[in-house]
Amino acid sequence: MRLSARTVSSAAAAFIYLASQTNGAAGAPVEYRFAATWADLPVADIFLTLDDDGDSYRTAIDIRSLGLMKLLTKFGAHGAAEGEFTADGNIMPTRYDADYKLRKKRNRQNLLYVKASGGTTAERGPADTSTKPPIDMAFRRNVVDPLAALAALRERVRRHVLAAGDDFTISAYDDKRRFDINGRLLGPEDLDLNGTKVKALHFRLLLTPLAGFRSAAEEGEDIENKPRPVELYLSDDARLVPLQLSLSVFYLPAVTRLVGRCTEMAPCIIHPF
Repeated sequence: MRLSARTVSSAAAAFIYLASQTNGAAGAPVEYRFAATWADLPVADIFLTLDDDGDSYRTAIDIRSLGLMKLLTKFGAHGAAEGEFTADGNIMPTRYDADYKLRKKRNRQNLLYVKASGGTTAERGPADTSTKPPIDMAFRRNVVDPLAALAALRERVRRHVLAAGDDFTISAYDDKRRFDINGRLLGPEDLDLNGTKVKALHFRLLLTPLAGFRSAAEEGEDIENKPRPVELYLSDDARLVPLQLSLSVFYLPAVTRLVGRCTEMAPCIIHPF
C-alpha cells in the first residue's frame, strides 16, 4: 500500500473542508482540540481557533500528524480564512491561506476572491506556490474555500433554512480541486462522544469531485476522483460545534472527534511542523 500526499491527509483534509466554523460567545475567539484516528490508530491532532463577531469570521486551523503517520510523512498544516456573512444568510469569503508540509516538501496556497458581475471568482494570490495551472474559471466562480464550507452550512441551520430531511449543496474549491458537498440533514440524534451521550444534529454528506482530481489511482493508492461519503455531527444547540466526522480511507474508518475546548487552565499546545 503506497501512501500518496493526498491519501495521507484524507481525514484531515475532509475535516478542513467541513469542520471549521464553531463559535462560543460572539466576538470572542474560541479554540478547540480534535483527535483524528484511522483504523482506531491516532494519526493527528487538530486545533481550531475561531473568531466570529456576527458579521464576519476568521478561522485558523492547525494539524499535526502523530505516531506512524508522523514518522512516514511528517505531515503538518496551518490554514486561515476570512470572510463575511451576507444579509441573505450566505457566505462571502475574502481570503484563504494554507501552509502545509509533507515529508520534506512545503507548499503554500493563497486564494483571493475577486468580485465581478454575477458574484466572485477565486484567484491565486501572490503568495501561492502552486505550479499547476488553475482549473477553468467556471469551476472557480461563486465557490467557498474549505474553511468556509461549514460556515455556510451552519448559517443555513442557524437561520432555519435547513430542517430535518432537507437536501443541500455547497460548492467548494481548495486552490487545486473543485468539488460539491452534497448533503442531507437527517435530524437530531444522541451521539456517543468519548463515552458521553450528547445531543447532535446528524448530516449525511457526499464529497463529489468535479475538476482538478486525478482520473485514476496508482496501484495501492486510495481513489481520488471517487465520490466520498462522510458522516458529520454538530452540537444541537446555538453553537453548532462540530462533534464528529467520519469517512473511509482505504476501506478503513477515519474518524475525527472533538476532545474539548482549550482554556487558560487547559491550554492547547500546538507544536511547529
